[in-house]
Amino acid sequence: ERVTEMEFHFGLATLSMILGVAGFIVAWAIYSARLLSAENLRRAFGPVHRLLVNKYYMDWLYEDMLVRRVVVRTVATGLDLFDRYVVDGVVNATAWLIQFSASRLRLVQSGQLQLYAAAIFVGIVLIIAGILIVNP
Repeated sequence: ERVTEMEFHFGLATLSMILGVAGFIVAWAIYSARLLSAENLRRAFGPVHRLLVNKYYMDWLYEDMLVRRVVVRTVATGLDLFDRYVVDGVVNATAWLIQFSASRLRLVQSGQLQLYAAAIFVGIVLIIAGILIVNP
């Protein structure tokens, strides 16, 4: 069923007007006419004042309960897993590759300059052949 018009609640409208006007009168009495002391009212309504100053503790509920306990822990756990398995995995794989390459290249080192010159010559020939194959 589609609702096209709302019912007017005269009692709620009257109550909200009375509260609004009362707020203006109290503000005028405190700040303009100086009939009431803000400090005395704060002391008299201490818990209510604290509740209003702390915005009904909504910031605390949101920040401490939701953000710190749920979001931060979830993000921190996700980033920890990413760091542990992806970043550390890449670093460890790089270290293993270098160690493996070094163990194989150690066998090639013989101290004979003729062998080094031959390896350089073969490398240059392979590079030129690769260039000619890619760009005929």
